[in-house]
Parts: sequence; C-alpha cells; structure tokens
Amino acid sequence: MGPSYHCSRRTFFSLTFRQGHNWGGDFSLYVMHAINLHDGLPYVETPYILNPREPLLSPVAYPPGFPAFLVPVYHSFGVDLTAMKGMVVVSFVLALAILAVAWRQKLSFKSWLALLIIMGFNYQYWHANRPYSFRPPFHVIYFCLPYSQPMGYPPPR
Repeated sequence: MGPSYHCSRRTFFSLTFRQGHNWGGDFSLYVMHAINLHDGLPYVETPYILNPREPLLSPVAYPPGFPAFLVPVYHSFGVDLTAMKGMVVVSFVLALAILAVAWRQKLSFKSWLALLIIMGFNYQYWHANRPYSFRPPFHVIYFCLPYSQPMGYPPPR
C-alpha cells in the first residue's frame, strides 16, 4: 500500500470522525461493563436502567469482549467518549491492514487495491462501525483466524 492510500484513508477518517455521541443506542452499558472490569466489580451489576417497555433495546449484560477492549482506554482517559471512539478507529485501521496482508498474494494488484478501497472508504461499512461498535475489534480477530491454523493443516475450501 502506497503512501497516497494511507494519506487519503487517514484524511477520510479524520474528516468523518465526530467528537461526542448522538445519544442513541445502548453504548453506555458497554462503558459501564468496562468500568466494572477495570474496577474489579461484578460484571453485571451496573447502574444501567432497563426499560421494561423496550425489552429488545438492551440485554442485562453484553458479552465481555468489547468492554474488555475499552478497559485500557478507560484506565488511561476515564470516561472519554472521543478516546473510546479513537480506539474503535484504530481497530478498524488494524483490520484493514490485516485484510491487506491476507489478500495481497491471493489477488492481482488492481483487485487487491479495489478491495482495500471498497472496504476502507465504503460509507455503509464506515457508518455502521460508528461510534461505539464491537465490529472493528471483532474484524481484527476474524481476519487473523486464517493465520491461527496449525502448520500442515489444509485451509478450508
């Protein structure tokens, strides 16, 4: 990947990055779980108030993967929503880098570059991953899975 791709992607991310939060969704439960993990408190005992009229809005507890991902940010910056979104952006860039390495030898240069441009600049993908989403950290793990196979084990077809 050339410097122009990195520069344009970095410019795109900085232009679309917004501080603060739109106050929709249930992101606060992720943050409360991260605080409990950091402070060694029982994971599900948060001050989050469930809405009995909207039982599908949020579960009592989320799986600990994304909250565990937020713990270092909380430890360093406290409840700083911009820093937490920054960590999501870093994981998105890391997922793209892993994708680039994984597909470089399997595709022609033009196809490989098209894949990176489509994934890196696709509005629907980028918008779905904002502002507090488990998706980019999940993609980092997901894109690393092919490399976790033992040597000599044939890859799936």
